[in-house]
Parts: sequence; structure tokens; C-alpha cells
Amino acid sequence: MIQNVQKEAVKSEDILDKFASTSSVLHVLDYILPNVNELLEDNILLIGQSFSKIAETSVAMQKNLAEKKYDEIQDQIFEISKNVSSAIVGLQFQDRVSQNLAICLMISSMINKHIVKVISEQKGDVTADIDISKEIYDKIFLGEIRNEFVKFLVDYNFIKHPSDIGHNPISEVTTNSEDIELF
Repeated sequence: MIQNVQKEAVKSEDILDKFASTSSVLHVLDYILPNVNELLEDNILLIGQSFSKIAETSVAMQKNLAEKKYDEIQDQIFEISKNVSSAIVGLQFQDRVSQNLAICLMISSMINKHIVKVISEQKGDVTADIDISKEIYDKIFLGEIRNEFVKFLVDYNFIKHPSDIGHNPISEVTTNSEDIELF
């Protein structure tokens, strides 16, 4: 009996050690992710404004070219160059954010694999905390991601049925409005 208690205590310490390392990795995500959405929105606005100014200046250049106002065209060429530079800086920022998000994706994938491994090493049924799972589910607005989240919970037997967290597969059909239109 004492040996079993000691084995379980060691097993619990192992779990805590594994989750401690997972916590340190989560800290990296906490460092990278704050304000990413706000920064992206601001940057997209900056890029849009730059291209808008380029378009306006191009129209004015066409008018000045037709009227043979060559001195004004020189100023407009400088204005276009300045706005192209601004757009390039914005695109470089987008690239940097993309790299940060790739790191976050790699870390979250590693955490997921680690947690699933730790849970699978445990004897008996391990189920997800329904309240936390439901709270996460309720914060996911894209149907495709919601469906994947529920599939993961069911596949790993963390929940018995999708309805455990309020998922109704019939009402969760992914629509085209959730897709990103690429130009």
C-alpha cells in the first residue's frame, strides 16, 4: 500500500515537472502575442493609406501630364516614391508578424503534443474540464476552427459527445463568409 502511494506521488511530481516546462513555453506565447491583432490592423491601415495616396497621385500625374505641367509631375513622382517606401515598410512588418506567429504555432503544437502525451501516459479516463472547454468553444467564432476544436476533444476522449460543450454540428456549417478572399 505504501509503495503504491509513493509511486503515485512520484507520478504526480513527474506530471508537475512536465507541466512546469509547458508553463515556461506558454510564457513565450504570452510574450509574443499581446497586441498582435491591434498592430496588424494599424499596419493594414497604413499600407492601405499608402496605396490610396499612390492612386490619387497617379491620377493627378495623368492630369498634369496631359496639361504638360512637368514641374508638378516631378513632385508627384517623389510623393509616389515616398508612399511606395511606406508600403514596403508595412509589408516588412507583416513579414515579421508572420514569423512571430509561425513561432507561436510551433510552440502551441509542441505544447499540445506534450500535454496529450502526458495525459495518455495516465491510467484511467482523463476528461477535459467541461466549463473551460465550453468557455474556449464559445470564444471561437470561425466554424471550421470550432469544428476542429470539438473533433480534437472527442478524438482524445476529453469529452464524450460534442453536445457536452454545446456544439451542434448541424448549425456549425462553415460558410464562405469565413474564408479570406485573396486578391
